Amino acid sequence: MSTLLFALIGILLLDFMAILFFLKPAWLEYVRIQQLMKTGYFTKGPIIDYNQKKDEDLHTTYAPIVKLTTQNGQELIIESDDYSSIRKDIGELVTICYEAEYPANAIINPQSLIWSHLCVMIFVSIIILGITIGVVFFSNTL
Repeated sequence: MSTLLFALIGILLLDFMAILFFLKPAWLEYVRIQQLMKTGYFTKGPIIDYNQKKDEDLHTTYAPIVKLTTQNGQELIIESDDYSSIRKDIGELVTICYEAEYPANAIINPQSLIWSHLCVMIFVSIIILGITIGVVFFSNTL
């Protein structure tokens, strides 16, 4: 009985930490992007440069730097934090979504960010569920 109790307490703590550190931030960002896509302005802007960094496997990844021209003619340079191994051509147009009041907080390619956050949430949920079911099932067999 004590093994089952310790297993259940441990899995509850693991679930709580996973929700707090993985699911909650991904969900909040997902909701923020969804809201921006509902209320914000969409436009296209050219890629003018890239930020580069190495991933865990030492592959080079790229995040575009884009020129945004708002509806009132204000020009801004927006740096994405969405790194990818795919490097689009300089000058290629990408979708930008921004709020009229805060255009500097624009998001480049919001549709791809929405999908990446959704995939992270689904992946983490499946892992949490699998571990929880496994611990409960196997602790009952002890």
